This record gives sequence, structure tokens and C-alpha cells, in this order.
Amino acid sequence: MTVVPSEAMAFHLGIVVHDLDASARRYEDIYGAMQWNRFELPLAALPTNPETRDAQVLAAYGRAAGMTFELIQVLSGETVHSLFLKRRGEGIQHIGIWVPDVQAAAVRAVEAGARITAAILARAGEASVQLSASCA
Repeated sequence: MTVVPSEAMAFHLGIVVHDLDASARRYEDIYGAMQWNRFELPLAALPTNPETRDAQVLAAYGRAAGMTFELIQVLSGETVHSLFLKRRGEGIQHIGIWVPDVQAAAVRAVEAGARITAAILARAGEASVQLSASCA
């Protein structure tokens, strides 16, 4: 069970990579030993983004230097992550922030001018929303 904080809290840097294993080794070389929590997950095409297709993603969370890093490698399909990789190359694609109420936080962000780029609702009721705050 995850304990949700009572206020917004930075959680991780989401970094899109070509090769998760090679990137994990590179981060270990830089920051020292890191224990990676790896998992695969399916991501459905986004109805709001016709460029996306059903996909399979490999991800890993690791902690070093007081931060959590999320490495993301798209194994198949087309996601906002693979589109980012094609357009910008490897790098930070998102900043993960825990909030006590995802829906309320997303509504506030959209009202302030952000754009929803992805959203996931898990079977257990957890939700994830990716927002773009850029003006472009």
C-alpha cells in the first residue's frame, strides 16, 4: 500500500531511454550502486493522441543522490515516451509528483493552461496523469 502525502511532493524524474539496461549501468557508474525495481507494463493507445498505438513498456525505478529515477524503454508500439525519444532523444520526459487528489490537481492544472498528454487509471484505483505546462 502506498501512503499518499497530504500535499504535492516530488517523486521521480521520468527519463526515456533507448536501452534500459545500458542506461541503468551508466547511472550506477555515475551515482554508485543502485537497486532497480524493474517491471513491464502494457500501455493502451491514447484516444486523445492519434499518434499513439498499444504498446509494451519496460520501466525501472532506482534511487541515488536523494532522488528517484525512472528509466523508460518502449519495447513495442507507440507511446508519448517513444514520440518524445524520436523528437528529442534520450532525456527527462516528465517529473513525477505525488498529489493527494489526482483529479483535482489535473483540473487545476488544465484551468491554469496545462495540457493533458496521457492518463492511466489502474484496476486498483490508482491514477496517473501526464501534463504539459509548455506554451507550445
